[in-house]
Amino acid sequence: MKLFTTFLIAAAALSAAPITQVKLVNAGTPLDVVNKVTIDGTTKWNVDIGPYTLQMNGQNMAAMCIDFFDESNVGDTWSAYVTQVGSSNLSNTYHPTDGQEYEEEAYIYSQIIAPGADRTGLQEAAWDIMAYGITNSSYKYLIGDNSYIDAALSNYNKINLSGYEIVSDTVAGCEQEFLVAAPEPGSLMLLGAGLLVAFGVAGAQRRRRTALAVN
Repeated sequence: MKLFTTFLIAAAALSAAPITQVKLVNAGTPLDVVNKVTIDGTTKWNVDIGPYTLQMNGQNMAAMCIDFFDESNVGDTWSAYVTQVGSSNLSNTYHPTDGQEYEEEAYIYSQIIAPGADRTGLQEAAWDIMAYGITNSSYKYLIGDNSYIDAALSNYNKINLSGYEIVSDTVAGCEQEFLVAAPEPGSLMLLGAGLLVAFGVAGAQRRRRTALAVN
């Protein structure tokens, strides 16, 4: 019974959404810098364009910034909530009521990581979607990235959202919010199976030691 309880605790840990340690490794490879970007009245100069690289629990992952207004710098480390895109509970994100917008961002992410992508146009579209809360074609058209926003509106509900995750600082507004694509769920299933085997081996070894002691 104790072995079974231990396995249940391990399985619960796998399915939970723990706080993850995050580090910003770089701001784009190759580096792509735009001289000036203006989003919702805020102008920034010499802006790095994604996808960036985040290190999450020791693993490097391509990450798209979806938060224009906060600041993150290469080398920053922080604790973050990780929320599945499409989740019914977005309370740990920066925009708990913007479920559709996060799904649109997943579509933009799928495009920006493709070889030869227009990284600048897609990144600006990503920032616009969250900044303006764009959910339909009546949005105020923005110079440079209308086609990408329109594509996100047309395709966000046609992509498989499994694996897409929102990375949100546990202290809201301290670091930018990012979107990543996590490892395939199958890898977690294999890890769970590995734990089960490990627990089984440990249990068999304990039983063998007990039998030897009795003999």
